[in-house]
Amino acid sequence: MYGGTCINIACLPSKRLIIEAGNGIDFVDAVNGKNDMTAMLRGKNHHMLADEKTVTVLDGAASFLNDHEIEVVTSDGKTEQYHGERIFINTGALPVMLPIPGLTESKAVLDSTAAMDQSNLPERLTIIGAGYIGLEFASMFAKYGSEVTVLDLHENLLPRKDEDIAALTLN
Repeated sequence: MYGGTCINIACLPSKRLIIEAGNGIDFVDAVNGKNDMTAMLRGKNHHMLADEKTVTVLDGAASFLNDHEIEVVTSDGKTEQYHGERIFINTGALPVMLPIPGLTESKAVLDSTAAMDQSNLPERLTIIGAGYIGLEFASMFAKYGSEVTVLDLHENLLPRKDEDIAALTLN
């Protein structure tokens, strides 16, 4: 996923879906538009690097051999070693899964990335977490027409934000 978390699975795709929901666009059409947008941005970011004479772009899995060497198994199965004075690791981000028994094993549980890639609008869903990301998704899916329930162990929504902002969500 060239371009990082924001353009691929976080900020831009979620905001695109939120805007499309507010504009009354069908969920499936909005997801397709989001996918087209992220594909275009990935391509642009790939070429920003790959077209540079001093950059080698590799697709594969890497592991450290020592402080200055890595071994990369490329997507075509070749193994190559690289040496560098500095090696930068840009791994992206993963959604947080709460330590609730059975949560990670359930086939009915979606993380934020999978929720934005559904081929059909869920009739109803429950969102665990009343932080800003959970509430963005709750609002978005409700605008598309899903019945949404939000669960959180805190007394107020937006528990990690300023109390005056959290109080506004109760009105």
